Amino acid sequence: MCDRHEEALHGNSQAAVRGLTKAVNAWARAIDAFMAERIDAERWRRDRFRRLMRS
Repeated sequence: MCDRHEEALHGNSQAAVRGLTKAVNAWARAIDAFMAERIDAERWRRDRFRRLMRS
């Protein structure tokens, strides 16, 4: 079993790199979506506050 893991890690480096790349891309997309949602929410609150202060 150790031989298979060693082969997976060292023998076929493309598969390992591909897996890491997929994981990093998924993480980056999640962070981007979170930040976009947060920025939109903060902008909405700021604009709402300004509208309330003008009236």
